Amino acid sequence: MDDLRSDTFSYEELLKILDPHYNAPVHSRYRDKVLRCDRIFITTVEHPREFVSRYKLSANDSAEQLYRRLDEVWEVTAAAVRAEKYDLKHKSFLPMFTTENPVKSYLCGMDMDLHTRVSSMNIFRQIEADCKPQFEIEGFFQPDTCNEETVTGNQTEDLPF
Repeated sequence: MDDLRSDTFSYEELLKILDPHYNAPVHSRYRDKVLRCDRIFITTVEHPREFVSRYKLSANDSAEQLYRRLDEVWEVTAAAVRAEKYDLKHKSFLPMFTTENPVKSYLCGMDMDLHTRVSSMNIFRQIEADCKPQFEIEGFFQPDTCNEETVTGNQTEDLPF
């Protein structure tokens, strides 16, 4: 979901789409489709807390319903990539890792021309390589942590530079 905004879906629709145990019907031209996917990558300019605050939630709804559906939240800036995960016990987002954004060094190592493209998968692999030793040293490493297949957050696929 590219550039997701709080007015794109109702809160109920968004929860259904992100529910791993529900095949969500989604609106489509001509005929609605059923969304079935293993992973959903969301890009947005808002942190989940800001995103949820824009909804006027009823007493029956809570922000935690969305938070627990998010595997990881990545904040990507020009300088760094910061990842966090929602912790149900502490009811807050806890930091997982922060690493230098590898795009600049990745691009410096390339012979740039007008047809060069940057693959986000290579960038995610570099981030994974950078953060795994940190987690192993600190004793926080878990097999699915820092895995490009479980990323949710701001990212861009195959941007021409």
